[in-house]
Amino acid sequence: MAKPLVTYLKIGAAVIAIALIAGAQIGTRISIPPGTSVYADDGARTIVAPQCREIWQRHSAQPSAKLRKAAYGELRAQGYLPNKNCEQLGAFVQPGPTWTRTLFIKTGLVPKPRYWWDSPE
Repeated sequence: MAKPLVTYLKIGAAVIAIALIAGAQIGTRISIPPGTSVYADDGARTIVAPQCREIWQRHSAQPSAKLRKAAYGELRAQGYLPNKNCEQLGAFVQPGPTWTRTLFIKTGLVPKPRYWWDSPE
């Protein structure tokens, strides 16, 4: 009677190991939350992330233009689009944890990753 139980435990352990290895290969992407503070370029109707302000100033069609602070979700609702240079730098979508790491985060084995929008202003 003990022999079939050991066999099932071995099969179960192998399945879990394969799932964890496969999950470690599958990444996720994390998008900027709607309440994040960003800057609005009202002239171009684009959104500029805080870390992209200097790049925006160098490449802006109107270098003297002013940026105003606003919430990302509010600007998207008004039809503003992410600034292309800022978007290419990955400011609006960041690589997230793999599926296996997400499982470990949810179980408390590893800490939750931090992104630039998690930092206090």
